[in-house]
Amino acid sequence: MKLVEDAQAGSNHGERRTRRFSRPRLLTRRSDQVIEARDGFGRLLAHYNPRTNETRDYRGELLGLGNRLHRILLSVGPILHPEPADH
Repeated sequence: MKLVEDAQAGSNHGERRTRRFSRPRLLTRRSDQVIEARDGFGRLLAHYNPRTNETRDYRGELLGLGNRLHRILLSVGPILHPEPADH
């Protein structure tokens, strides 16, 4: 996922701006179909691997069997549904 965008067209300063998401979201990585839960700033909260049927936190520690990402995102805020990641 690209978190830093190039300077906007028409800008004289050439500054780089950080993209801010307004809501937590789920992203599916195309390479391995792992679903990631990210907060409003794009930081990884947890991920679910359908092959192993495990949900793990951002440190890789097991949270439980099955997909628990919706419960994690509900504790953070409204959910945007899965989008393909840029990985």
